[in-house]
Amino acid sequence: MDHRDSSLTFLPYAHILGRVEGWGALYAGFTLSFAEDLEKLRKNLQEIRPTILIGVPRVFEKIYNGIRTQVEAHPLRHRLFNWAVSTGKRVSSSRLHREPLASLDLAQFVAAKKLIFGPLKDKLGGRLRFALSGGAPLSREIAEFFHAADILLLEGYGLTETTAAVTVNTPFAYCFGSVGRPFGDVEIKIAEDGEVLVKSQKVMTEYYNNPEATKAAFTDEGFFCTGDIGELNAEGFLRITDRKKDLIKTAGGKYVAPQKLENLLKLNKYISQVLIHGDRRKYIVALVTL
Repeated sequence: MDHRDSSLTFLPYAHILGRVEGWGALYAGFTLSFAEDLEKLRKNLQEIRPTILIGVPRVFEKIYNGIRTQVEAHPLRHRLFNWAVSTGKRVSSSRLHREPLASLDLAQFVAAKKLIFGPLKDKLGGRLRFALSGGAPLSREIAEFFHAADILLLEGYGLTETTAAVTVNTPFAYCFGSVGRPFGDVEIKIAEDGEVLVKSQKVMTEYYNNPEATKAAFTDEGFFCTGDIGELNAEGFLRITDRKKDLIKTAGGKYVAPQKLENLLKLNKYISQVLIHGDRRKYIVALVTL
């Protein structure tokens, strides 16, 4: 990111991600425009034509579900859409694995971009280089769909206590389903119980006037306890599986991570919000809003 870039922000400045986006614009020198409100976001995207877009997963989920709703209403358009996504995913896989593109796939992808994906990119302003998602877990299916549509949607991970991101996928190193690699002076360690531990100058020094909470938040080695469960793969990419406090233990003694199930259910266009419940019960249930 540099002075040639521009971003349209719609995040509240009471949220650490919104604040860091503002600080990032000052540091990197890119232009930051403020959306009038969420209802006018589509109009503002056409006006500003950002090269970078930073948002929360729900925004990208709504874009994805909105597209599906539109195409499913027309059988021919639906078949074209499925063909375009299938073509895009083959191209996406080749890019991820740095494999040469088959001539037929390349020709079909050019056609898919013109017929299907081009209008989608135009709705986002037409100049988007990549988008960043944070603040909540992003479904892998959403990231893979956008990449198939020739839009790179990258995910990062952080907390208010860590001054936002401590890991991030970048345009040069990304792994869908992960929140990226640590950067700068960030050290990531996985505790015996699976909790993600972080050490960095970005991490807070204390909770204001709360020494007990501060002491409980750090290990003896000075690592901050995030409260998230995760794992590092062989390439150093971090994957968050759930919140430590959110793990459900069924009556049979089995631990269930609700976050993954909730993300899968939210891919359904008819579901707005979902809550998985089942602690100390024989079965898991989902409460949904339409």
